[in-house]
Amino acid sequence: MRLTIAYCKAAYPERWKDAAFERIWNSYYRRVLYFIRVSFNAREADDLAQEVMAKVFEKLDAYDGRHAFSTWIYTLARNHCIDHVRKRRLAHIELPEHVRALADTERDVIARDEDREVAKALTALTADEQGISFLAFGERAPYRRIGEIYRMPLHTVKNRVHAIRTKLKDRLRRTYET
Repeated sequence: MRLTIAYCKAAYPERWKDAAFERIWNSYYRRVLYFIRVSFNAREADDLAQEVMAKVFEKLDAYDGRHAFSTWIYTLARNHCIDHVRKRRLAHIELPEHVRALADTERDVIARDEDREVAKALTALTADEQGISFLAFGERAPYRRIGEIYRMPLHTVKNRVHAIRTKLKDRLRRTYET
């Protein structure tokens, strides 16, 4: 992405951010959305992903190239989601059970049985475990990059991924044995 930003600065000196951002949006919006969707419902994830992309545009000058561009974006997304959860906890309103059930059934109707069980197993994980599992299993991100995003050493990432894989296997095995 450094090359794209440098190219856009040279080719479009007056509006380089707009030109670079269009390319960034096309390359990363869907990936950011899926990263966030692991922990939030579809509507909320879409709103958060758009907010993250707006932050990317605002902070594009701050990208220094020390880490991969995707690491920088996923870190922005992770931090934004953490802030969102903190704000939501402060203004939390308990919804009636039937309203929560309606939101759940929409997702259940769309998903196949296996997908539902995997989704249940994933929701049983903590928010960090969900993000790590998305990066490790969905994005197939290198463990080094996951460590940069979550600010943990490589051996810790390896241990966490192994523990997550074991948790998911055990949960799914119990589900299908009954």
